Amino acid sequence: MISIIDYGMGNLRSVQKACENLNKRAEIVSSPLELKKFDFIILPGVGHFGNAMEKIERKGWDKSIIDAVLGDKKKILGICLGMQLLTNSSEESNGIKGLGLLNAETCKFPISSFKIPHIGWNTIDFKKKSLLDSGFHKNEMYYFVHSYYVKCKIPTDVLCESTYGIAFDSAFESNNIVGFQFHPEKSHRSGLNLLNNFLSQK
Repeated sequence: MISIIDYGMGNLRSVQKACENLNKRAEIVSSPLELKKFDFIILPGVGHFGNAMEKIERKGWDKSIIDAVLGDKKKILGICLGMQLLTNSSEESNGIKGLGLLNAETCKFPISSFKIPHIGWNTIDFKKKSLLDSGFHKNEMYYFVHSYYVKCKIPTDVLCESTYGIAFDSAFESNNIVGFQFHPEKSHRSGLNLLNNFLSQK
């Protein structure tokens, strides 16, 4: 069973629709108490890191998510801001802690000739062997919308790397914890393939 967490920020319906396109039933969940009955957790997100963490903590999602992932070993996928929320902190909101499920920081893109936010299509490069790379083809394009990027502190946690002015971690994987900076639900067949690989794990 697949849960999509509704904490008040995120493109929930488009993620749910993507799951339906894969013939997988996903339920939008509004109560932290419901999380235990699901095998997969999807944490979407669009917006400001600090605002998102405030909503997550106010509704009690933080403890519920941490218990489900670290205690019950449920698989979690963070998408875009959701990926960043799984890290320790973000330069977007100094002094505010993330969920800390992955030893990583969320950093602001440096000022350069590249327009920020990074909006549009880009490639990803797998940096390690994973069940998630099944059916992956190099040079496939994925859709990004972000001004901040994740920097993993443990190199083996980096699943994919992309380049936009600088090289950055565009996906991570550590046991049952996965994050995609890009939007798989908006990335056509390529994105659906990666989403399906995540949701097909035992």
